[in-house]
Amino acid sequence: MIENKYRHIFCDGSYYLTKNNYIASKAENPDDYNAGAVVKMMIWSMNKFFKEGNQPDHIVLVWDAWSIACNGYYMTSALKEYKANRKYFTEEDLSEENTKNLTDDEVKEIEMNVKRDKVKREAKKLIIDELGKFGIPSVRVFGCEADHLSYIISSVLASDSKKSAFASRDGDWKYLTCVPSCDFYKIAVGGSPMEIITYSDAIKEIPEKLKGRISLYDYVSFRDSLNGSHNNMSKTRCDRVKL
Repeated sequence: MIENKYRHIFCDGSYYLTKNNYIASKAENPDDYNAGAVVKMMIWSMNKFFKEGNQPDHIVLVWDAWSIACNGYYMTSALKEYKANRKYFTEEDLSEENTKNLTDDEVKEIEMNVKRDKVKREAKKLIIDELGKFGIPSVRVFGCEADHLSYIISSVLASDSKKSAFASRDGDWKYLTCVPSCDFYKIAVGGSPMEIITYSDAIKEIPEKLKGRISLYDYVSFRDSLNGSHNNMSKTRCDRVKL
């Protein structure tokens, strides 16, 4: 009997959804672009991922989950800068007031962005509600983002007897998910191979003076706080200032 290498592989649902939604939006016939087409491509992506090797017993999609209670995510409610530069398109963007000074091409671009965001929301609901019936379940916690939820999951699995893994294109996941019992897959993009990062690989990035004193999670938190991050956060250090 051949045993799979991993018990679970937790995939970044938002990454795969965004990628497949964009590809589907390029359909030659606009009528072929809809939530069903995106869900179909999502299934193909999961099948391709499974066939690339290192098959798990289960593939699970992990999602960000917006919450009414905190008007978004816990991080955005606590840190006002956090991802404040993200733009989401709605029908309001196509109102006469918002488009009166735009060219026809600019209006068409907004129309496509509005459709993309609408189809993306519809496809996400279908994936979460229905794909579990076909062996691709989803997990989410309202108010929690997928990377932070994955950190919690990896902590729970830290002493598991069989390895699991997490897959995302976001390199920060390696600091949040790598423990002795969990690996991180950095998803291939642009023809580059998928990279598998183990806990032993990840801790090499911690400076020697700090090894054994702080966790990977603390290391990336301090690093991003000092230097700013791709999530629109300002750096907290003052360069060339004498204290």
